[in-house]
Amino acid sequence: MEIRKLQFLQTLDLQWTNSKELPSSVAQLRHLMCLILDLGMPLPNGFSNLTCLEQLTGHGEGIFTADNAKELGCLIKLRELAFIWNGWSRPDDLTTVKALFESLSNMQKFESLEISDVDSWVFQLMLKLDWVPPPNLRRLKLVGVFWNLPTWICSSLLPLLSHLDLTTNRKVQSGDIQILGMLPALQYVTLRVGGLNVHDLLENLVISAGAFPSLRVCLFQNILLMPPTFQPGAMPMVQRLRFGLRVSDVLSPDFDLSIRNLPSLKQLRIDLFNNGAGPGDYSQAVDMLRHLADDHPKNPTLRADKFIRERG
Repeated sequence: MEIRKLQFLQTLDLQWTNSKELPSSVAQLRHLMCLILDLGMPLPNGFSNLTCLEQLTGHGEGIFTADNAKELGCLIKLRELAFIWNGWSRPDDLTTVKALFESLSNMQKFESLEISDVDSWVFQLMLKLDWVPPPNLRRLKLVGVFWNLPTWICSSLLPLLSHLDLTTNRKVQSGDIQILGMLPALQYVTLRVGGLNVHDLLENLVISAGAFPSLRVCLFQNILLMPPTFQPGAMPMVQRLRFGLRVSDVLSPDFDLSIRNLPSLKQLRIDLFNNGAGPGDYSQAVDMLRHLADDHPKNPTLRADKFIRERG
């Protein structure tokens, strides 16, 4: 409780402290700008007094009640917020969820937002409430069960978005990638499928000229592609690239990865799925990929692994 005496404290980091409770006196730290909570630590009543707060994050931050969901709306200087729904996001928490999104609508200085472990009904409610993050958002991470790419992930609403990390349980559509390719400031993208069906193959993906103009890192995890086409002028700045391929496609006579059209490529990682191919086919596929990498003007390093589904 005596932490209230640190009246000029600006940062309080409680990660990995095994602390279970935050003393209510923390709400008296009027100069606090950064609060990082430990796993499962609830927010104290009265935390709306922390009006200088710019960062509110933690491994398990997000144990909200309807009251403190409303209090969150008082933190209008907040620039970075990370929270998980984890166990409290049930349909009978409708009042809490609505209050939370109303509070998020008050925060127009957001630059970084992370929402994890979200049920599908919460995403649907998010869409129904017409909630849209502020246009100066630069970092976004969404992990959960959502069946459609939020409509507000687009170039007109998020023109400054530079880092994007999405984990979903649904099949990725070609149109999703085309939309992401239009984000003008996007430098880092991870698109991850949590519940992989190996028969869900993304076919006929064409990355058009001018798509992903600022992208440096592109990671498609647990996503199998038919050999994609990178048109000249697509991803002109990409340095790291990762996606999955089937061994049988790599060994096809007309296989062409078109990575020669990626002038800045330095690292290429391919997750190889052996879909009933013969014992030596995996090695042949790796040799084929290595040959393509060696023919690239920048001679990017190649990592080719057997396809193992990763958890988000």
